[in-house]
Amino acid sequence: DHRRETVDRMKLPGVRTAHPKTISEENAQNKADPTYGFDRAFDFTGAIPAIQLGFDSLRKKGKLVLFGVMKDGSEAKLHLHDILYKEVEILGALTNPGSLYPALDAISQLSKAKMLDLNLLDVKEYALEEFNDAFNLLKKGQCGKVIFDLTKHH
Repeated sequence: DHRRETVDRMKLPGVRTAHPKTISEENAQNKADPTYGFDRAFDFTGAIPAIQLGFDSLRKKGKLVLFGVMKDGSEAKLHLHDILYKEVEILGALTNPGSLYPALDAISQLSKAKMLDLNLLDVKEYALEEFNDAFNLLKKGQCGKVIFDLTKHH
């Protein structure tokens, strides 16, 4: 719920968030309607049920984009007939590990210059001494990411 609320606060045009149960119910109600569905489904979780639901929710010529990292050997049941009939594309995007440090540096500089609001991205900043609080917040699902400012002391 927290991640959906974060995306909703961004008020991105044409973007809709919904609970998986809501999407499943809508899929069942609109099964006979060829115009129902989504143009794009994005998965950031790596959870197989979410991936399958995203695929099932695509309309004709839709795209399923996978950003989530799933365990090696994970399998999803996607019907080949649906891929052909719907003419969907499935795209995977793996973040390049070599880009992590430059990205973190850019985020830090933009944040310090007040050009990037980390709260809008669901990122919380902590001093290193506050690591227990930071990890507890993550475990509770109350933020998407945490970063530690090594120059900050609490």
